[in-house]
Amino acid sequence: MVHKNRRRMTETMRLLRTNRHRHYAGAAAIVVALTGLFIAVGWVLGQRFEAVQWRIDAPTLLQQKIEQAMNDMARRGLWDARPAAIRRELIQRVPDIDHVEVARTLPGSLHVKATARQVIALWKAPDERLMLVDQHGTAFRPIVRGEGVDYPLLRVDATRLKAASDLLLVMRNIKSPWLLALSEVVADLGGWRLNLSAGQRWLIPFGDKSIQYVSRITLLLRQPRWHTGIWRIDARQENRWFIRPAKNQGVI
Repeated sequence: MVHKNRRRMTETMRLLRTNRHRHYAGAAAIVVALTGLFIAVGWVLGQRFEAVQWRIDAPTLLQQKIEQAMNDMARRGLWDARPAAIRRELIQRVPDIDHVEVARTLPGSLHVKATARQVIALWKAPDERLMLVDQHGTAFRPIVRGEGVDYPLLRVDATRLKAASDLLLVMRNIKSPWLLALSEVVADLGGWRLNLSAGQRWLIPFGDKSIQYVSRITLLLRQPRWHTGIWRIDARQENRWFIRPAKNQGVI
């Protein structure tokens, strides 16, 4: 009797193990099937919704560069054509971009809207490359062969690049006619040296006062007494300025 009961229990345990294995196998088959389904659906959607066309709103030269960058990019599926991914890659590929927005319209269409950096100066980097500097004081790329540029040269180290750019922005904002005559901005030991055409030169202190002094010198030179002359101005002392003719160096 005991022997029969043991045999029945053994057979029962074997059936339970068999059913359990069948359950696990069924669950695994369902997981594999669902995974394959998701992959297939993703592939179909990727083919259906890949970015196949785009519209670019940007200044002409920048638009051409963005168009070239978009054409150079690999074919984009649903995941790779996310606006954030496109935006990051455009910023990497087209350094002339100041700001860019990318919107996606399903199916397969992108809208790119971008603004260009405003070049205000050139800067010679430590590696001897001549870099373009934008309105934010950022040296964003080297000039390319054949690129026509006519901007003041900033002879400063990287720590003073932003401050030197701010001087140029002040001259531009107040519409200083001497901005067109400016050839170099140099960081000397005692302050800024602005070299202009025809031997003109402005010496002003570093710091917040430099922006004020650029405005004050511009207002001074607009006065009838000084407007027609060509001057060298040393304004490094707050209570005493030295103004000399640029040619004969006579003190006034």
